[in-house]
Amino acid sequence: MPVFIVLIVFLFRYFNRRAKYRVAEKALASGQPIPEGLFKGGDPDTDLTEKGIKNICVGLGLFIFLWAVTGRFGVGSIGLLVFFTGVGEYLIARSRNSDRRRRGE
Repeated sequence: MPVFIVLIVFLFRYFNRRAKYRVAEKALASGQPIPEGLFKGGDPDTDLTEKGIKNICVGLGLFIFLWAVTGRFGVGSIGLLVFFTGVGEYLIARSRNSDRRRRGE
């Protein structure tokens, strides 16, 4: 089941990327510029903040789910690994933002 879920995620990413390339192809074929932001990512710190918050929530959910299903704290602690990874990403993004503000960027 986990392998199936991972395959679905990669499949959706593939289709999304392919759709972006089709939009770019059509724009170039009709002589129009490629829409801005089509391939660019957002602000790396914002992305890292969002990713951190997402991993915090997923980690907590995974922890509670695995602990409830198995009744063993050790198995549930897999979710804590994801949780603390998210905390680290969030803290890194916040410290980068505060460094930028101090420098006046």
